[in-house]
Amino acid sequence: MRATKITMTTNKATSVITARFINVHNVLSVYVSLVRENLSSLTKLRLMTMNSSK
Repeated sequence: MRATKITMTTNKATSVITARFINVHNVLSVYVSLVRENLSSLTKLRLMTMNSSK
């Protein structure tokens, strides 16, 4: 009984961690694709920000 409970808890924790990892991976994938698409505009924005912060 106790061993089963531990196993269930471990499985639950593993599935939660896996789900979070998948979410993070998806977010990173979206972010990377957005960065690739907008790389030139991001560079311009960064240059503008650097110039204005001086």
